[in-house]
Amino acid sequence: MKLIVTGGNGFIGSEICRQAISRGIRVVSISRRGAPKRREPWMEDVLWFKADIFDTHAWKGVLEKGDQVVHTVGILLEKRKKKLTYDRMNGESVITVAHTAAKAGISTFAMISASDAPPFIKGYIQAKRKAEEYLKNQPFRSMIFRPGFVYGPGRKGTAFIAALTRFGLRIPLAGKMLGAYAPVHVSHLAAAVLESLEKPEIQGILDINAIRRTAQTVSGREDHT
Repeated sequence: MKLIVTGGNGFIGSEICRQAISRGIRVVSISRRGAPKRREPWMEDVLWFKADIFDTHAWKGVLEKGDQVVHTVGILLEKRKKKLTYDRMNGESVITVAHTAAKAGISTFAMISASDAPPFIKGYIQAKRKAEEYLKNQPFRSMIFRPGFVYGPGRKGTAFIAALTRFGLRIPLAGKMLGAYAPVHVSHLAAAVLESLEKPEIQGILDINAIRRTAQTVSGREDHT
């Protein structure tokens, strides 16, 4: 049995791959760019499979019965000329991978979703919610992670935004508005995902608080908000 990470060379996906390798898990990343341009020692232990996630015939052969899948593919801003829309990347990509994974007999499917999104990118969250509904009716155990604002060293400027958000959370009126965007460090999110994969009793939606609690059982650290 192995772990398949779609979008494994991205911000969240690469951290999941890194931590999975440290746990001794066999890891396969599927992404259109293949291996990351940067090189780190742990990357040598990942099988970097280069393929378009929508071309299922190109990658479905890496799936085996019992495998676990973590889907991290998604976009924050649309690029319609390149067909990178919310519906396609945040919704259809999940459904495509989940359908293919179900046919292969995988045991668990985890999706990186989001707690909420600002009104001006309403389509972002609508597409993710549509994908979440699809997962509820599949034969495998599904887990939907809904973090707030994910920050970390792999994404420039996010630590500053996270600090501002934490400050805003302390202000009564602003705190109510910003609650859905409470910062979660990418390493804590990855730890929560991997820990949840190992516990068959965990399934369904994991909100910001559940992600923190699960991550703390691994690291003993707290993501202060």
